[in-house]
Amino acid sequence: MTTATRNQVNRPIDDAAAALTDTVLAALAETGVQGDSVDMELDIWQALTAELDREAGRQRRFILGSPPPLESVVRQIVHRAALHVAGVYAPERDPAELESQVRPRISRLRVTTRQREKLAQLLGPTERDWARPLGRSGVVRKLAVAAMN
Repeated sequence: MTTATRNQVNRPIDDAAAALTDTVLAALAETGVQGDSVDMELDIWQALTAELDREAGRQRRFILGSPPPLESVVRQIVHRAALHVAGVYAPERDPAELESQVRPRISRLRVTTRQREKLAQLLGPTERDWARPLGRSGVVRKLAVAAMN
C-alpha cells in the first residue's frame, strides 16, 4: 500500500499559487528585484501558497451585503506575497520604496478565467455567485417570526 505525502498530493492551493507565480515574477522584475530565477520562482510560489492558505482559512461569509470582488482579494494576496519575496531578495532597499513600486504593478492584475476557476474553489463564493433571486434570502421569514414573538 502506498500513501501519498503532502508533497505528492496536488492541492487546489498549489495550482492556484502556480497560476499566479508568473504574475508576481514579472511585477518584481519590473521593480528591479532580481535573484536566481529558479529559487525566486520557488520562493514566490511558497509565499503565494502561504497567503492563499491564510486567505482560504478566513470566513468570507457575509450576513448582509456581498463578498469582496475576487480580483480585489487576489490583488491583496499577490501584493503581500510580492512584498515578502522582494524583502528577501532586495533587503537593502527601502520597504516603502518597494511598496510604492510593487503596488501599481499589482493593481493592473486581471484574473484570467483559468485563475478564477482555481481560486473560486479556495476563496468561496464570488460576487457573481452571491446574488439570490428576490424573496429567497430568508430575511422576510425571520422578520415575520421575530415580529410574532
